[in-house]
Amino acid sequence: MTFSIVMWRAVYESRNFSFEAFGTTEDEAREVLLDGLSIHADQYGCDSDWFYPEDIFVEKIESGRAFRDHQPLRRAHENHL
Repeated sequence: MTFSIVMWRAVYESRNFSFEAFGTTEDEAREVLLDGLSIHADQYGCDSDWFYPEDIFVEKIESGRAFRDHQPLRRAHENHL
C-alpha cells in the first residue's frame, strides 16, 4: 500500500514577486502566506493592505502524483474509482 503526503500550497502573484507557502491544512497554508506577505511589507515599507487577499490561490497537493492545470492526472481506469 502506498501512502501519499497531503499538503496545501498557497500562492500569491504580485506585479514584481511570486509568493508561496505550504501547510498541512488549507488554513495553515493561507496563514503562513499572509505572514510572509506581512514580512515582505515590513521589508519593503509597503502598507499592510498592499495586496488583494481574494487573489490568494490555495490548492491541495499530494506526493507521488502528477498534476496538470492544478488537477491530478489520472489513468482512464482511475476515473471510475
